[in-house]
Amino acid sequence: MTMLENEAELVNVAPHRASLYADYPLTTLTAYSLYWLHKWQLPRTIESIAVLNWRLFPDKFAMIGYLQFPDAFRTNRSLLQMQPKYRNLLTGAAVKGFNLNKSGIEKAEELNQTLGAPQTGTGEVLGTVERSEERRVGKECRSRW
Repeated sequence: MTMLENEAELVNVAPHRASLYADYPLTTLTAYSLYWLHKWQLPRTIESIAVLNWRLFPDKFAMIGYLQFPDAFRTNRSLLQMQPKYRNLLTGAAVKGFNLNKSGIEKAEELNQTLGAPQTGTGEVLGTVERSEERRVGKECRSRW
């Protein structure tokens, strides 16, 4: 089991089969991405979320006509719909980063039961490993759920 060390490695994540996620709303897919960014202790910024959404779910989060690029606007709309005023799945803002609340974690864990952990393009499962305290100190967007 391997783990991502920084945001630049998000481009190595392999997509899930479209048939497995086709019927899920964008908000649930985004919750799954946030869930794994948290597990990997990576910043949960709109940029990281947009790239991971695109890598995991290209049929839903790639730019129309430019499939090799993520659609950050679609991710942003999902994040807005996940706010407490609407679906109440997360807290946060683009400036500080985003965190799933209890409802968001439950949605992500439900989808995780179907999809399993993300993998790399070579088929390695991307799990979690405890990192040292020094690695976590000083990182932005590091609040506890």
